[in-house]
Amino acid sequence: QISENAVKYHGGRLRPLARAAHETARAATVPVALHLDHVHSPELLHQAAECGFGSAMFDAARLPYAENVAATRAAVAWANENGLWLEAELGQVGGKNGQAPLDAHAPGARTDPEEALAFVAATGVDALAVAVGTSHAMTSRDARIDHDLLARLRKTVPVPLVLHGSSGASDEELARA
Repeated sequence: QISENAVKYHGGRLRPLARAAHETARAATVPVALHLDHVHSPELLHQAAECGFGSAMFDAARLPYAENVAATRAAVAWANENGLWLEAELGQVGGKNGQAPLDAHAPGARTDPEEALAFVAATGVDALAVAVGTSHAMTSRDARIDHDLLARLRKTVPVPLVLHGSSGASDEELARA
């Protein structure tokens, strides 16, 4: 997995990172997938396909809901035509792009199951990153996953769910999730 931030750190050039990742994958003794995480621009999404990534996470979660839907729908349409499996995010996982970790328990931070169902139907995403109590950039492992919300999302949303910020959750929390 390579993030958009890693690409920026390396001068905005994805191709050299992709070559290194492909070489590492070829040497692996287990199956390896190449994923580009937290892509904000369609241009970088296009580069992911050109560089042989199998999947990407298109991140328009910072936008208001209707704009997130429109941008994600366009990204999904392009990705489907170009062989990329696409993940998107709904809710506020927080802690991205150098921000302090979000209070993952703040009102409105979590993914609403009905809104998630509508989002998936409107966009056609292949997987959905959900906000259920974790946050990116945590330095401790004390995140409390809302297992009741996760169960409701699992029942409601017809695509695989993705848990971002999981390094902040204990092994027990992750196993239960």
